[in-house]
Amino acid sequence: MLHKNLKRTTNRTTTARATAARTARAIVATLALALALGLAAPAATAKAATFEQVNDESVLIKEPFGGHCVSFSIVMMLRRAALLNGDPAWADITYDSTLVSMGSCPRFSFSTHGISVEHGYASGENRVALLQSLLAEHPAGVVIYEYSGSRMHAVLVLDYIDGVFWACDPLYGDRRPLEECEIVTAENYDAYWVVSSGEKPVEPPVDKDALIATASSQLADFEWQTEVA
Repeated sequence: MLHKNLKRTTNRTTTARATAARTARAIVATLALALALGLAAPAATAKAATFEQVNDESVLIKEPFGGHCVSFSIVMMLRRAALLNGDPAWADITYDSTLVSMGSCPRFSFSTHGISVEHGYASGENRVALLQSLLAEHPAGVVIYEYSGSRMHAVLVLDYIDGVFWACDPLYGDRRPLEECEIVTAENYDAYWVVSSGEKPVEPPVDKDALIATASSQLADFEWQTEVA
């Protein structure tokens, strides 16, 4: 009799644990679905801006007058860095507000609006690899400058996605492939500027449809396991 009671108790414990595990998995899947649908939010969210925010047309700038492409490219980089650091006053970073710190012909390194900027040089055949490395370390972007040719120009390289460098040329003020910008390329730039004060990483664009499909599939699978168990 003792053996039978012990066996029943063990069976009930095993069943209870299995049911609890299935319930926990179902809850996790339901929460995942809710997050994908935007119905729930993490308890603590980072201040880092989203991909869409740092590439918004309000952040990028079209140069209103010629001859200051480096300065306006740096200003755009500073704005993106401020956004990534959660600074609500990022829009106050303008050509005029940085002129004293940056100089009309940008200095090699300087600080403004609580952000430090460093200057470097590029040469030889490692320019493309260097640019990729810099972008990986500096999500606010990299200002690249070509000055050794017959014409000089600078643009802000925004990111590198699926083998394509994306940039904003201050002559146009929009996001476009670097190859569609003027003069400067990933192969010919001679110098660069980056933010050195530790920007937070960009939150990548989210494919909500894919998240919803995955969460829905997981939830359906857990419900099926619960029903047949």
